[in-house]
Amino acid sequence: MKKIYCILALLCCAFLSCCGIENGESRKDTDRTDTGVSQEAVTEYRDIRSESKEVFSMEGIMGSMVGLQFFQGERAMIWAVRKDGLADIYLYREDGRRELLLEGMPEDYSFARWFIDEEGGFYRCNNIGESLVKMDAEGKELYRVPLEAIGTNRIEELCQLADGRILLTYSEKDSSDPYVLSEMDPDTGEISRVGTVRLDDSSAHVAAGEEGMLYLDASGVSEINLENGREERKLSFVGTSYRLLEDVQWDSIESFRMLEDGSVELLRYKRDQESWEKTFVSEVLQAKTEATQRDVLTMRCWNITGMGDFGGTKSWLKNQMERFNQQNSRYMVVLDECPEEAEREDFARQTSIEMTAGGGPDLLYGNVLGDYAWGAIRKGVLADLAPYIEASGIRDEDYFPDAFDCWREGEGIYGVCLDANVRGWRIRKGVLDGDSVPDGNALADALLARTEDAVLSAGYDSGEVLRWLLEGSGDFWGTLDWETGRCSFTGASFARILETAKRYGNNGLAEKPEIIEPRAYGIEGIDTAADRAAEGMEAAGVPFDDGFHSVMVYTADRIMAVNANSAHTEGAWEFISFLLGEEAQLAFQRPDSSGYGTPVHKGAFEECIKAAIAFFSKVSQKGSVKTLPGYEVIDVSGKTIRKYPRDIENISDERVEEFRAMLEDARPLPIRTAPLLDIIAEEAEYYFDGTKSIEEVTAVIQNRVQLYMDETR
Repeated sequence: MKKIYCILALLCCAFLSCCGIENGESRKDTDRTDTGVSQEAVTEYRDIRSESKEVFSMEGIMGSMVGLQFFQGERAMIWAVRKDGLADIYLYREDGRRELLLEGMPEDYSFARWFIDEEGGFYRCNNIGESLVKMDAEGKELYRVPLEAIGTNRIEELCQLADGRILLTYSEKDSSDPYVLSEMDPDTGEISRVGTVRLDDSSAHVAAGEEGMLYLDASGVSEINLENGREERKLSFVGTSYRLLEDVQWDSIESFRMLEDGSVELLRYKRDQESWEKTFVSEVLQAKTEATQRDVLTMRCWNITGMGDFGGTKSWLKNQMERFNQQNSRYMVVLDECPEEAEREDFARQTSIEMTAGGGPDLLYGNVLGDYAWGAIRKGVLADLAPYIEASGIRDEDYFPDAFDCWREGEGIYGVCLDANVRGWRIRKGVLDGDSVPDGNALADALLARTEDAVLSAGYDSGEVLRWLLEGSGDFWGTLDWETGRCSFTGASFARILETAKRYGNNGLAEKPEIIEPRAYGIEGIDTAADRAAEGMEAAGVPFDDGFHSVMVYTADRIMAVNANSAHTEGAWEFISFLLGEEAQLAFQRPDSSGYGTPVHKGAFEECIKAAIAFFSKVSQKGSVKTLPGYEVIDVSGKTIRKYPRDIENISDERVEEFRAMLEDARPLPIRTAPLLDIIAEEAEYYFDGTKSIEEVTAVIQNRVQLYMDETR
C-alpha cells in the first residue's frame, strides 16, 4: 500500500509541480531583455532562512562552558571556573546576570556535562564510562546512576518535557538499535526504555514540544507523541538550500526549541580553529516562500539533506548552489528532492518514466535513476556533455579521471563527478603467480587452490566477495556476450567463482587471515612501497579486464547529469562548469582536516594537499596525535584486528605521490552490468546460505539475466 501511495504522490509531483516550486509553471527561454533575464511571471519556491547572532560573550572571563540550554524560557549557560583544585559552577543569563550555583566542588565537576531542570535540579554526567548524578541546590548528591547499569558509555542528551518528565538519549552497547530514548524518574533515577519510539540517528537532538518530544535531525524538526510513537513534521529542510551542519569538535548544537511562529531556534557553539576559543550563537530557522524572475533549474536528487554526509560532498554542493544563486543573474538552481515518504526504487522508476516521456528535471544529482541509468543513456534522455566540455575549454588533463569517465560511453560523456572518491587494495605477497595479473576465472582458481583457512577481506561476506570478483569486468569474465545478447552462467567457470565467494566470505564473524586489504584513502594514512614491503603486502586493486586497478566508488551518489529534454541545457551546464571551477573545487578544503572530499580538479587538489599536510603537522606538533592507524583491519563485527600506524608529523612526498597515483589509476565500474550484478548477488545468497545447490542457483541466474538482456536489446 505504501508503494502505491508513493507512486501516486510522485505522479502528482511530475504533472503539477517541481518539489519546492509552488506555482507549478515551468518558464520558457523566451521574452528576454538585454540582460538575458526572462520577463514572465515570477517563480515561487520554498526555502529556509537562517539568521544567527552571537549570545553570551564570555571574552576575558576565566572558565569553560559545561552546559548550554534553554532554562525557564531563557537562553542559559552553565559555566565552570577551576581554582586550587576546586570548581565553582555558575549560571549565566543572556542579559549578563550570573548566579553562583555551587561553590568549592571537586575539580572533576568542571569536566562534566550539566543540565538544569525547570525546578532547579542539577544533573551532572561525568566523562565517558562513569555516572549520571543528580544533585540538589546545595550540591548534595541525591542519587547516582552508573552508565554501565544503563548499558552505555555516554549519555548524548538530557531534556525535560512540558509535563516535567526527564528524557535521555544514548547509544546502547551490544544492541542493534543505534540510538535509544529512555525516561528517567527525576525523584529516584530509575530509567525505563521508551518503547514506542525508535530513533535512527545518534547525531540528532531532542527537546520539549507542546505535547510531546521534538526531534531534530538533518531532514528537519518533528514532534513525536511518546504514547503512540506518531510523528508530525513541524519544519522540513528537504528540498531547501539549508543543511544542518554539526562537527562535535568545531561546531556543536547544544539545545534547540520551537518558537510560537513555527520557527526553530538552535543554541550552538562555534570554535575558532586557531585559538580554539568558542563563540556562542543563537540560530533561528524559518520556512519562507521566495520568488525569482530568473530561469529556474530544477536539480533532482535522492537525499541531499539527510544524515550520512558528515559535512561532506552534499554539504559542499548546497554551499556551492547558494554561491551560484547569489552570483548568477540569469539562472537559479532549486532542489527537487525526493519526498520523505517515497521508496527509492519508486523514485528512480518515476524519474526514468518522466524523462522518457519528455519531462523531468533539468539536472540530476546522485542516484536518482538507480538501475535505470544505463537505459537513460542508451535511450538518449541524458544530454551528452562532451560538446559543452570542449566548448568551455575544459581539458581532461586538468582533472582526475573520476571527473569525466564514470558515465562515459564511446565519445559521449553523460555525467560528471564533482569530487574524487576511490578505493584501492593491497594483496598478500605470494598469492599472485609472478608478475601476471589473472582474470576473474584464474583468480578464483588460484584462491580455491590455497589450503589455508582465510577470508578475502575482514569486512566482506560472500556476497561482497562475489561483487569484488565480478564488478570490474564488462562481461563477467566471458559470461555475457553483448553482441549476440546471450549469456552462459551454467558452466564450470562461473560455478568456480561462486565457490570462491562462498569459501572466502567472512560470514561467521571469525578472525582469520586476510588475502586482500583495503588501502587507506588519504595522505595521512596511505601506504608506500616501503610500507607494503615491510607489511608483507603488494599493490592490487579490483580485477578489471586488463588487470588490477583502483576503482571509483560511490559514483552513483556523486554523479551530476543533464536531462536532454531540458529547456535550459545551457544553464544546466553553466552550473556544472561552475562546480568544476577551481574556486568551487578549492572549497572542498576545510582548515580542520583534509577536507569535505577530494577535488577532481588537479590544481585545487594540490592546494588542498598542502593545507592538509600543514594541518596534520600542526596537530602533531601540539602533541595530541603523532601517528594515525593508516590501515586498520576491522572484522564484520566491528572488532579491530590490527593496525599499521602512519606518522603524520612529516608526510613524505612518496605518500603524496601514492595518493595521487591511486587517483590517476582509478577506473569506473561498468554501469550497464550493475543491474545484472544485483540479480546475480540476490540469487547467489541462496547458495551461500545453503538453501539451494549451485546448479539450482546458476540455472535461475541464467534465466533471469537472459530475460533482462532480451528485454533491453
